[in-house]
Amino acid sequence: MDVKKTGHKQYEVSSDSSIGQYNVHLDVENFGCECEHWMFRLKPKAKHVLRSGNTPPSNLVCKHIKACQEAESKQTKETKQTEPMPDKENLSKKPIVEAEHGAIEAEEGVLACIMLEPEGALLDTVVAMGLDVDDFSTSANQEMFRAMQQLRNDKKPIDEIVLLEALTKAGEADRIGGLDGIFKIQKRVETSTHIKYLAEIVLSRSQSRKLRRALREGCEELASGSPADQVSSKIEQHIKTRLAQVGEDETVAKASQDIEDDLKAMMNGTYECRGVPTRIKAIDDMMGAEGMAPGSVTIISAATSCGKSALALNMALRHAVET
Repeated sequence: MDVKKTGHKQYEVSSDSSIGQYNVHLDVENFGCECEHWMFRLKPKAKHVLRSGNTPPSNLVCKHIKACQEAESKQTKETKQTEPMPDKENLSKKPIVEAEHGAIEAEEGVLACIMLEPEGALLDTVVAMGLDVDDFSTSANQEMFRAMQQLRNDKKPIDEIVLLEALTKAGEADRIGGLDGIFKIQKRVETSTHIKYLAEIVLSRSQSRKLRRALREGCEELASGSPADQVSSKIEQHIKTRLAQVGEDETVAKASQDIEDDLKAMMNGTYECRGVPTRIKAIDDMMGAEGMAPGSVTIISAATSCGKSALALNMALRHAVET
């Protein structure tokens, strides 16, 4: 099969078989082929994509269209290879994409899960967990998540066609790879069961990247002569801010201060236990903390039929009655 370019994204394909000559058009406004396979079998399946003004994926095109697409792709690669390499100075100024192993896969998994529920309930779930645009490591995933949020605000369905239309209007469709890029992400998951787990991975990796960035900036400031106490205060403030955003206000300094205050109170005889008493004096005295300390796991162990369950129920009943 010989492929000959006859115009802007328009190709004439000559086949070695008796099929003859066919005109193939790859421009979005006039996409298609004159062969029977495309006109009567594949085009009806791809018409919902064509109506939206987009190019159908590779599984919905005939062999002539595929040949033209491959020829265009090959020509594009050859053009890129002839372009001069960028200067090292300019290359060093480009931002470095920070993405740990598995981060991009988790991000695409979250995006795929969201598209499984077009009404936006799963998007609301991850947003409630604290997930935001800047938690994604690549610009493509960031733009896709931003478009999903906009569709949710506009009360539009979050499916591949409407999403692609929103990205096209924003000028970001090429960044994600068009409809093929969306289909590729959709293949990441089959159900939305693990969306919370995937979102937790994305949030965790995002926290790691931002902390590394803050530490790197701190090292650069120290190297440039900034005061150490000023840099350390800035890093500590960054850590406190990030912990507050994920709902955690505990720090090493605060935990150390709490332990010191408890020790002083014990020495002065003013310590008040914050444990949960069993309301059985003999047991509370033996446990030393007037009951079960918060955050601990208390195990009642004994041989079979010695009354373990009865004792646990007795503790719960006493606590419920006397509290």
